[in-house]
Amino acid sequence: MIKKNNKYFYISGIACIICLGIILRAAAYCYDKSFWYDEAALALNVMDRNIFGLFLKPLDYVQCAPFLFMVSSKLLTSVFGAKESIFRLIPYICSILSIFAFYFLSKKTLDKRWSILTANFLFAVNLQLIRYGQDFKQYSVEVFATIIAILYLERINLESISVKKCILTGFVFFALFLFSMPAPIILTAFLFYLLYKNKKESLKQIFYIATTFTLCALPYYLIYLLPSKKIMLKYFSNTWNPGYLSINTGILKDFIQPFFEYIFAPNNNFILASALSLIGIFLFIKSKKEGGILLLFIVSTALAFSMLHFYPIYARLGLYLVPVIILLITKPLDICAFNTIKSKAGSFIIIGMLIFCFRALNVKYFISFANPKIFHESLSREMMSLIRNDISKNDVIIYDGESLAACIYYLRYFNMRDVKAIPISSITADNYQDLYRGNVWFYFTHHADKKEHVNYVKNLLHNSGNVKILFEKEEFGSYIAKVKL
Repeated sequence: MIKKNNKYFYISGIACIICLGIILRAAAYCYDKSFWYDEAALALNVMDRNIFGLFLKPLDYVQCAPFLFMVSSKLLTSVFGAKESIFRLIPYICSILSIFAFYFLSKKTLDKRWSILTANFLFAVNLQLIRYGQDFKQYSVEVFATIIAILYLERINLESISVKKCILTGFVFFALFLFSMPAPIILTAFLFYLLYKNKKESLKQIFYIATTFTLCALPYYLIYLLPSKKIMLKYFSNTWNPGYLSINTGILKDFIQPFFEYIFAPNNNFILASALSLIGIFLFIKSKKEGGILLLFIVSTALAFSMLHFYPIYARLGLYLVPVIILLITKPLDICAFNTIKSKAGSFIIIGMLIFCFRALNVKYFISFANPKIFHESLSREMMSLIRNDISKNDVIIYDGESLAACIYYLRYFNMRDVKAIPISSITADNYQDLYRGNVWFYFTHHADKKEHVNYVKNLLHNSGNVKILFEKEEFGSYIAKVKL
């Protein structure tokens, strides 16, 4: 009777957790927030290019995204229209599917029901996974692709991998690579794991898998990804560099701490998270469970790729590792037992560490999801709507570099293609007089980290005797003003 009750509690618990994860993601998706810069920039690339144009040269507006992710978005918006909700549909669907996929992965790698329940709860309510499940970016797709890849590899019989299976695996990972940037990391980890398991006997299988993948992926990398990577490093080197592990890096403070505090926000107990992860690593090594060992190879390979400057582990670029890290953190619950005083003491310590580590997942955390603006980074659509309702024929919109993509996208969205919009950097003494023909609108969005741009314009407007401010609004890092010179 007790076992039946435990099974009922387990099934009910998993069902509630899955429903909670779906509800949180659906609520975030239905809030239909404005595009921020990267979303608008990717959307413009989809709208302005055909399929071949998406592949043959780097994306505009300093963007990079997997090719088939862009193509799928192109096909979807061609059928249903270029709306924010349609652009975000693929990431949203993948974020929902990843909940179910992670459940099956947790069953493969964890032993105890309470471990599985805890892991799935942490996955279902993870703030970053929910956030990127309603953003037109590829990161929730990469999380789903990583879980699917691990489940696929875990099913392979390592003792007798046929040549046909090896070639198929190479093709499968090439297809995943077209959707997910970290796919080569997962495949490389599997090849090292194969070598670890079967030693020299695996060299033939490794050759067929690696050759198939390389022959397919190399042209894609050279033509599509490499030029994009050079551009990204040129403009975002300061952003990417913290994600590259080096001997000069303060590993705990400068690398592990930002990683844990980002992927498990708003929790910031990276020391406890690291301690639980180390215990989980030890337990996976001790158990020699195939799925668990593969997870360790994935983490090791991700670190190696970071050290070699192939792919950084930084902020959202490391989200594909979230399922792996959650499994490492919850693995210590597998050794919890309450049959002796010693086991009870150890179990309470582990449970206490886990609860304290994730204590920010409280009632206040879940109530915050009732706020429709929880994931807002700007009000670019709302601000452009205000301009549309009050703009005159000779008015001019001035935007800055951070607002370029949003300005172009929402001018089209509101059918304002005839409105003159110019970047603030292009205004010179020669064309300054053109602004006197009508009112001037300042349109600045996504300024969470660059408020000085907004403050400069506000000070200029308020301290100039030749400017009459007709309208002004600032909210969520977005700022618009209507002035008469």
